[in-house]
Amino acid sequence: MRTSLSFSLIIAAWTLPSLALAQPSAECGPYDFDAQAKAQVFTIKAPTPKQPVSFQSEAKACPAQGECGWKQRSYLIPGDTVLAGPEQGGFRCAYYVTAKGKPLAGFLPAANLEPAKGEKGLDAAVLAGTWVYAENEIVFTSKAGGLLHAEGNATAVVNGTANTGGFAEDVKPGGEELRIGDPKEEDECLVTVQRRGPYLLVSDNLQCGGLNVSFKGLYIRKKK
Repeated sequence: MRTSLSFSLIIAAWTLPSLALAQPSAECGPYDFDAQAKAQVFTIKAPTPKQPVSFQSEAKACPAQGECGWKQRSYLIPGDTVLAGPEQGGFRCAYYVTAKGKPLAGFLPAANLEPAKGEKGLDAAVLAGTWVYAENEIVFTSKAGGLLHAEGNATAVVNGTANTGGFAEDVKPGGEELRIGDPKEEDECLVTVQRRGPYLLVSDNLQCGGLNVSFKGLYIRKKK
């Protein structure tokens, strides 16, 4: 991931790309979990190895000359991985999460997206580590007997008040889906984890903490 340096607050390009002045349309937003759950895994490709591919707030080509008001500041480079939805007039709505857990979304040219292997296995080697999404964090720590200790913390700000929630449980990794909690206990926290390439797609039953607290989202492994 790379970010333009042409705005006032200069930040590390590979960690925290800026949001575009033109925000993504309602049909392509960073918090559309249902769309992300149906999306496929793609890698970015371009004619040259370092050529950037910019996110757009609209699914239409920029003019050959002049400004492009729907072109965002955030962009990707070949090799970056996204989730993307169905093609719309030569574009796809794509979802990306930065190394710090910041979710981004926007339209990308379909010609710059190449289908990738959507690995789904959830063994200990894949899960072990710290995963982040916005203010949420899930940590998987290896234990004896092939188990993992799963511990999560989530925050939701409602009317200026920070509501929190969390879970802590030992789990047995393996298969294509991991459940944390007892599905028979409807009033207790239940978290479901699936893999989408380098991401974890996480959902819950909204019983994991205070008002509006949820672990739902697209998580990326935090770099050490």
